[in-house]
Amino acid sequence: MSSGLNQRQLEAAVQIHGALLVVAGAGTGKTRVITFRIAQMVRSGVDPQNIVGLSFTNKAAREMRERLTHTLGKRLASRVTLSTFHSYALGLLRENPSAVGLSPGFSIVDENDSYALLSDAIKEARVGDFFSAGYFREKISELKDQLCSPEQAL
Repeated sequence: MSSGLNQRQLEAAVQIHGALLVVAGAGTGKTRVITFRIAQMVRSGVDPQNIVGLSFTNKAAREMRERLTHTLGKRLASRVTLSTFHSYALGLLRENPSAVGLSPGFSIVDENDSYALLSDAIKEARVGDFFSAGYFREKISELKDQLCSPEQAL
């Protein structure tokens, strides 16, 4: 079977034991490497239900599913968990929210909701004449990048 992988990609794809992080630029074949590796794992006897393939985009997750279905067949491919990082993490949180201090049925605030909540808080604090929602969003983003807890940010 021709893999269509270059030497470095093939080295990553045939390493079937343990975790593997593939970091490369757009259009360099990351999805192909991950899909090939998963197929190799299944062919070598790894239970597909014990495999998780994660990507940053829904498009890449769909491509992995399509390629894996083409390579392994629908029955085996459907048993592999393929998802985005965000969707997979949300699923873990939904399964056991109390493990991280969340209530069952918690909700995720999207970008529009967060902007509206921040704007309301600015109005309530009466600081709108001095600071914009954009200013606070930038500061919050910087604090998150620095892994600051809310208590550390005060």
